[in-house]
Amino acid sequence: MRQSSDRFPVVLVLAIAALTFLGKLVFDNLFYASLMRWLEKTFGIPEAEVIAQFSSIALPLFLVGSIIFVLHRYLLFAARIVPTISETVR
Repeated sequence: MRQSSDRFPVVLVLAIAALTFLGKLVFDNLFYASLMRWLEKTFGIPEAEVIAQFSSIALPLFLVGSIIFVLHRYLLFAARIVPTISETVR
């Protein structure tokens, strides 16, 4: 008997998309202005815009990926602890 839901991959993809969107909003509101000022002084305006736009997507994706990795490890650990039905019947 299958123990996981058939909809779990869909829920996981939607959760990744939602967390990435929220992470991008937080990045844009909190860090974008200070990052742009520093990058403009260091590299110039066009290069700063490219780097800032890339980092506005890359950082939230990295954070979401690390959250998913930690959740996956936790779920694997939790699945080992929960006894199966055949173990509880004995």
